[in-house]
Amino acid sequence: ADDDVYTGALDTWYDGVDSDCEGNSDYDQDADGEDSDSYGGDDCNDTDAAVNTSATEVWYDGTDQDCDEVDDYDSDGDGHAREGETGSSLPADDCDDTDGGRYPGKTDDADGVEEDCDVFIDEDDVEVGDLVITEIMINSADSGTEAWEWFEVFNASGDDLYLDGWELNETIGGNTTVWVSDEAALSIAPGDYAVFCYSVAAPGIDCDYPFGVNPWADSSQGPASSSSFIFNNNSDGSLTLSLDGVIIDDVDTTGFSDAPIYGNGLSAELSIEHHSASDNDSVLYWCEATSVFTTTTAGEGFEGDHYGTPGAANDCTGP
Repeated sequence: ADDDVYTGALDTWYDGVDSDCEGNSDYDQDADGEDSDSYGGDDCNDTDAAVNTSATEVWYDGTDQDCDEVDDYDSDGDGHAREGETGSSLPADDCDDTDGGRYPGKTDDADGVEEDCDVFIDEDDVEVGDLVITEIMINSADSGTEAWEWFEVFNASGDDLYLDGWELNETIGGNTTVWVSDEAALSIAPGDYAVFCYSVAAPGIDCDYPFGVNPWADSSQGPASSSSFIFNNNSDGSLTLSLDGVIIDDVDTTGFSDAPIYGNGLSAELSIEHHSASDNDSVLYWCEATSVFTTTTAGEGFEGDHYGTPGAANDCTGP
């Protein structure tokens, strides 16, 4: 009855007439089995058969293959596009676009996972004084051998502390700052100790982090080690631990030599009764080490004893 409808005729899409008598939907131009969403269907692009609600999404190509209207540069759906992407209207700052629980601005819960893309782990639960400097080998046994210098810290909090990205600064031997490498995976359990040393060559030391030289990549904030980070057998200065610009603990060592509370091969120890960030500010609570933790020979550069308790409870008590 209609001479415009016959096999071989040009079909005009979306007019409701099957002009070429093929029996297909006049609202499914790309023949993918779904009508155009402009005419009551679900297909968000009826000119591309690879785009429909049953298609597998290919992320980061700028095409919404499955028509779910999720930003194509935000595969985990957390409202942040993959870091560095330019095709999204979302903030392109997601350090892990496969995990919806990680994105900038998220509260970093106390679970040992870095969740807010800023390197630091569980920093929202760290308070001033949670990590305390408890022992410093200012003058190593072989005077002038900075490779044997070290210092000890104590976890005074009730949670594991994760030190990746933390800042270490000394003004004792100069004025040098290093940052714990993001690759170090350095953590300290509650009530436990960790030892920072110039290098793993320090005799008798179970070194948790070498600050003078180490194999790890630099932190995103700065160098992970520095040969200039030394105490240089000098007591006038300070040693500081910081997290994201906040000083968690620092010790002013000026006056240590006047007390005296350290010597050649003898560490300065904080009293075990005063393991706090406030008490370690006073020389009254520091002592000269009395326990030998290792003995070296002349062939190692120094023949004699080294005094201290690196990584263990200090001998110093009182006052």
